[in-house]
This record gives sequence, structure tokens and C-alpha cells, in this order.
Amino acid sequence: MDNETLSLLYSAPTYTSVGGISPMRCDFRLSSFIQTYEHIRNIIGFQDEHLWRTHAIERIVRRYIKLYSSERFVVETFLEELVIGGYFSENALTRECVTRVEKAMQKYLAAYNFVVRVEAAPRRQAYYWFLGLMAVEIEDIAGLLDQQKKSLQASISVLKNRLQFPPFYFSEEEKDIFLLLLATRTFLKKEVAFAACILMEKQMPAWFKSTDEKESLSLQVWGMRETFRHYERHPLYKELTRITRPHGTVMIVLERLVNTYHMHLESVHVKTERVLESLYNELKEKIRHKEIIDADINYYNKELEKIWKKLEDDRKAAQTAFDASAAYQRAIQSERQVAGVAKLPHVINFVKNIMEIEESVVV
Repeated sequence: MDNETLSLLYSAPTYTSVGGISPMRCDFRLSSFIQTYEHIRNIIGFQDEHLWRTHAIERIVRRYIKLYSSERFVVETFLEELVIGGYFSENALTRECVTRVEKAMQKYLAAYNFVVRVEAAPRRQAYYWFLGLMAVEIEDIAGLLDQQKKSLQASISVLKNRLQFPPFYFSEEEKDIFLLLLATRTFLKKEVAFAACILMEKQMPAWFKSTDEKESLSLQVWGMRETFRHYERHPLYKELTRITRPHGTVMIVLERLVNTYHMHLESVHVKTERVLESLYNELKEKIRHKEIIDADINYYNKELEKIWKKLEDDRKAAQTAFDASAAYQRAIQSERQVAGVAKLPHVINFVKNIMEIEESVVV
């Protein structure tokens, strides 16, 4: 990965501070139990760790919709549950953030109802599609996707440098969608809804603004689902996925390093070099301890005589060459076992002596 690609990752903050005072005042007295429940719930659901927050938003929204109508949906209560569950930071949820989340939820619920009514779209498919988009936008509003967007840019940059499409076969727009979907699915291990939101920001910026064109845009948003399904079914996408999937681990590890060390990857690089150099230098100075371990010779000789005597008897009784060979193999195994038992007390003493040495020892 070149320096330009890494700079995309370095430039991203690990979190976004929206500013202002948070209106949320959550009761954290039971938060440890709730977070433990959420952790177990996610594991039982066989969900990847980096998707826990997105799926938790979808799951909680589904529950609230079943319990309450969209008119009685209290956004503050919904966000409070996410905060106590450990998915959101209380300080990030300003009044502006809460208002934007409420508008986003109303927008996607209205879009779902419109598409089902006008287009006669399958309810279940439309429901989960708009719910997934809603979860991604809520994360974005809370400033939780900045790093993942930078990782996506870096991944697409790497793919552009490494992959070459067949000439005159795809348009530039089609290539960009291929790369977006490929980076999202194989490098970031995210759902298609994440890629759809990124593409919508580029092609339909009005969807994320206050506009009167929401109904017509709802049809385009619903059409995004079929667009991505078309790309995923393409033979070239399947082949590209097969090639790039083994390299996706690199981007996942790099992103976790960025999040863990808060963008100070240069210091991590320096620290790693120092540790390796220190280990290399210390290895030269370590005591190379060589010792010949003694054995109980008398015991060994007595048992060896028994083994040879038994071998002679077995060879005389052998009726075929296979019987004689089997007898010989048994004698070899018996000799190795006796040799080990003869050394056993001295090996124990050797280990005790090593444990008493305070310095590092290479045996």
C-alpha cells in the first residue's frame, strides 16, 4: 500500500464531535448488564463484530415499530437504548443530531410505505432494504462512519491500482460501482446498504437534504437494490471477489489498528521496529545453555537385554517375512521407550535447574 493511500487513513478522525451539549441524560446503572445482553445477542445471531451496531439499530427499530406506530415513535428513547447498550456515545448525540435522526427515520418509513403502495414492491424485501439504509444513515449522522469512509476510499484506490477491467466493456460509472461494491463487501465486510448510501451521496445528494422530491427519489432508492443485485450476479464480480477476498484481512486489521491507536500509526511503526530490534539484539546476548542429559545406564542395559531376547524368540516363531519385520519394529519402539524412561529422572532435574536460572535461556 502506497503512502498516498495510507494518508487517506491518517487524515480521518476516529470519531466526530458534533458540538453542542447533549440532550441525552441516560441512566447507566444497568448498562453493564444491558451491554452483556447485547454482546450475547449479537454472538447468538452469528453476526460479524463490525456489523453489531448496524444490526442493533435495525433490530431495535423493528421492535419499536411493532410496539408503537410511527407517530408514537419516541426517538430519544430509541437513542437512549443504543447509548446504554454501548453502541453510541452520549456526548455525540446533540440536539441537532437527535433531530436529524428523527427526520431520517421518518424519511425511510415514508419511503417504504410509498414504494409498497405505488410500486407494489414486496413488503418484506422493501422493509429490510429501507431499514438497512436507515441504520447506515443514523450511524453517519452520529459521526461513526468517518473512518470507514476513509478506509473505503483507500480500498478503492488499492483496487484501481491492482485491477484492470476488459477494455471497452464497462463504462467508467460501471467500473466505479464494481469497485465500490467489491471494496465494501470484501475489504470492509459491510452490507450492501453501506455501498448504496455512498453511491446515493454521489448520485442523489438531494435525498439527504430537505426537499419536496422525496417520493420520486424513493423510487430511485428502491431501484438501487436491484442495481446492486445485478452487479453481484455478474460473473466478473464473482471472479473479482474470489481474487480479492484473501486480501480483505489486511484492510480489516489496518482499520482496527487505526481505531486502536487513534491514527498514530507512525508511532506504532516506530515502536514495532524498536521491539524487533531489541529482540534481535537481546537474542545474541542470551545464554545458550548446552548440557548433555545423563541416563540410567544399568536400567537401560538390563531392559535392552530383555528386548533382544524377546526379538530372537519372535523371529524364530515368525512364519513369514512380514512377521519378522513386525517383530523388529516392536523391538525398536520398545528400545526408544526404555531410553526415555532411563533419562526421565535426569530430565526432571535439568528442568528444575533451568527454572532456577534468572536470565533468559535458549536450550
